[in-house]
Order: sequence, then structure tokens, then C-alpha cells
Amino acid sequence: MSLNKVMLIGHVGKDAEVRYFRSSNPADTDAMVAHFTVATNERNRDGSETTEWHNITAWRASAQFAEKYIRKGVQVYIEGRLHTNVWTDQNGVSHSSAEIFTESIQLLGRKEDTAEAQADEPKPGFDEVQETLPSDGLPF
Repeated sequence: MSLNKVMLIGHVGKDAEVRYFRSSNPADTDAMVAHFTVATNERNRDGSETTEWHNITAWRASAQFAEKYIRKGVQVYIEGRLHTNVWTDQNGVSHSSAEIFTESIQLLGRKEDTAEAQADEPKPGFDEVQETLPSDGLPF
């Protein structure tokens, strides 16, 4: 048995950047991906605070939600799974980065805070989106 689960509560660092792409499945009309960052803070024993930045990737329905509602400063709850990218550049130097593939996004905070950050008023039931990934685990 194995488990890859990430849960974050933090503030969005920048508006979601959305890209549309052509899917190999002609029925896939909402082929899109959104990227944004979320900051989480941790208080240290000496009273100082450490901020950790997380790269968030949302696919399809989650990307549509992000495009509409994810704005800098909004507090969010993210559930997803950790995905690590490893590559070697032209000089032979190895690099890696980590990102969270969303499974669920919820807006948090006071209603006034989220309303200020949103262009439209949220529709009932639109404070959360959940997306089930295909059984192969790939988002596309």
C-alpha cells in the first residue's frame, strides 16, 4: 500500500496563470491547466516565521475554478498529490522541482476577502471543486 497526499492551507502568491492545450481526446473540450503558488507559514521557537512556497498545478475543472477564483492574497485549502520533476540541462547539471497536482481546491477566509479578489460573485456550491484523476494517475 502507498499514499501520496498533500493538504495545504495558505495564501495565494500570484493570480493563476492558465494555458489551454489540444488534447488527444476529441471529447475533451476543457483541456486546460492552471499554475499558481501558495505560501504556508511556520512559527519557529524563537518567534520568527518561515515561509514555504508551493507550486500548484490544477487540471481541467480545477483549472477552470482557478481561472475564475484564484487571485493573489486569497486564502485557500488545497488537497492533492506531490509530483516531482527531475531533468538534466544542456550542461549536464541535474535539477529537480516539486509541485502539487490538485484534487480539491476550497476558498477560505472571510467572505469579504474572497469577494474582493474575485471578478464575479461565487455561484452556490462553487467554493470548492474536486476532480478525480484517471486510474493511470495522469491528469491528461
